[in-house]
Amino acid sequence: MIPDPPSQPRWPVLASFLACVFRPATAALGTLQVSLPTAAAIHVLSVLLATVALIIVAEWAGGELLLNSIVAAIAFVADAFAADPKTTVLIVVGVALLIEVGFVWLAFWMMPWGAVDEPLRASFSHALRRVWCQSPHALVIILLIGGLTAQLDRLNYAWTAVHPVAYPPNPATSANLPLSAPVWTAYYDEVRRIDQAARAEKPWYLRFQDAIAVDFGFLCGVWFLAATLRAVGVPRTGMPMPRQPRCDSCGYDLTLMPMDSRCPECGEPVAASLGPDARPGTPWQRPGNGLLSAWWPTFRMAVRQPTVLGRMLQLQSPGTAHRRFLLLPMPIIFLVGAASPPALYFTIEGHSPFPGDAHLVLVGSPVFGTLCVVGTLIVSLGTASRRGIWHVIRDKRNLLSGAVQVVSYLVPFLVLWQIFGAATGIAAIVLSTAPGFQAMCASTWVPAEMWAFFLWSLPNLILGIVYWRLARTAIAATRYANR
Repeated sequence: MIPDPPSQPRWPVLASFLACVFRPATAALGTLQVSLPTAAAIHVLSVLLATVALIIVAEWAGGELLLNSIVAAIAFVADAFAADPKTTVLIVVGVALLIEVGFVWLAFWMMPWGAVDEPLRASFSHALRRVWCQSPHALVIILLIGGLTAQLDRLNYAWTAVHPVAYPPNPATSANLPLSAPVWTAYYDEVRRIDQAARAEKPWYLRFQDAIAVDFGFLCGVWFLAATLRAVGVPRTGMPMPRQPRCDSCGYDLTLMPMDSRCPECGEPVAASLGPDARPGTPWQRPGNGLLSAWWPTFRMAVRQPTVLGRMLQLQSPGTAHRRFLLLPMPIIFLVGAASPPALYFTIEGHSPFPGDAHLVLVGSPVFGTLCVVGTLIVSLGTASRRGIWHVIRDKRNLLSGAVQVVSYLVPFLVLWQIFGAATGIAAIVLSTAPGFQAMCASTWVPAEMWAFFLWSLPNLILGIVYWRLARTAIAATRYANR
């Protein structure tokens, strides 16, 4: 395992517990030496406190005072164990296992982000320690979301008590009328009109309290994700693993080969693998290049010459420039995702969702935009993890530091894929409701919706295969890196 830098200060565990939420990178640097058992203890304590906080917040949201909520939370847990201890234990163990599976998956997914030239177990161990040490986020997020939701509910109850709403008498109280009677239609129309009028009188934060709570919850999730990435990606230094010098093209052992000679296996110049100009890094990594002048050649190389890109990357000192390349298009990905729900609504309904269906935009757009950003990160880092593990099995070398660079430089491809997928998805939904298309599909046993889904999924599946092949080719070109 690569040793931690001795110059980094060591933080007490309690300081890490308190600071990792607001200063994740600084706290991670101060706790690089934390062992897995200590990180697991921090994680277990955080989960227990978060569970208790969840019960307390639920009781407080129901109208109880804070002290009464704490007592009610303790009584709830005690009563559950006293009533049915076996079932309660099984539920607790099952939920705990699900939580642990989620954290282990998160560590596996984030493993390439902070990987260096080290054994695979060291990369996973580092990611798992950092993810476990970020568990206090759960407690803070539950308190923030629960407190905001409970406060909005209390304000809504107070407003309703001061501004009561008078509804018309229920028709069922005067006669046993069937639901299809016109009087029921008139009754529900009047109730809907009264509700809309009462809602319009409320302050904006009560009219949109559901949207505020949902959007704030997703914002807290993004906060946790960003903090965990910062913690996992803290710099770690150490001596590179000793390796035999190999030909960067075919992997032939170049030990004792003169620098001015050629590889006996493939004829590649030895200097191209071991010389000072070998693996210079991508144009994006080289100092002095402008933003656009470096961005376009790097992306074009990732798509058109993935092998050349892979031969440029450094595994022992990858730097952090590729992370900026990956995060740069994230606002575009969010905006494309956020624009999809209102665009679909306008395409189907023929008018703007405002003001009648404003919640679609206020809730759907931020949520869908956030999911698109998270999905892009999942695809990118997940691809790096899977390919890195495959090369550990096949080539006995950890290529995660090269794999994460490759997927970072392929993110613009994912942006184009997202735009294409959103446009074709909206077109497929509109096509499935078109009378002509439905009439054409009526002669087959497959519904029109399935045909539209097939027409959407086929080109997107092809783009997914293209992305996977580009990543695989570029990552494979890093397997004989000597620096």
